[in-house]
Amino acid sequence: MLLDMCFLFPAMIITTVMNLKRINTGYLLTGVFLIKTVTLMPAIF
Repeated sequence: MLLDMCFLFPAMIITTVMNLKRINTGYLLTGVFLIKTVTLMPAIF
């Protein structure tokens, strides 16, 4: 799970920057990371 977070959080930051620059791929990745975060939350808490 730690390895998953090592890739997940930097990718979320990159996606946030892409959304701020209004790059269309950032919008697509936002949906993917939203689903990934929802599925990962029960494992953390």
